[in-house]
Amino acid sequence: MTAFTTPTIEAGEITAMAAEIPYGIGIVILLIALIWGATHYTLRSRRSERLSEEATREMYEEPERYDEERRHELEEEIEREEERAKDDDKHHG
Repeated sequence: MTAFTTPTIEAGEITAMAAEIPYGIGIVILLIALIWGATHYTLRSRRSERLSEEATREMYEEPERYDEERRHELEEEIEREEERAKDDDKHHG
């Protein structure tokens, strides 16, 4: 008959296990960031995508016309479209 013995943990094993904790925390943070990024990307409306492209095109093709005021106008319009898209998703989803 063999006696049941409790496994002993040595100091080096505790240090090795403690070194793995940051990896677990990093995985959780990465997962949260991926979920946030995926949901944020899907909430963008097609209209806000077109407005973003228009702003980029204006900025590069006509930099003298594309001033801070125009940039703020387009950003506000994009934000309104994204809010409208979120509201539509809530009502239809």
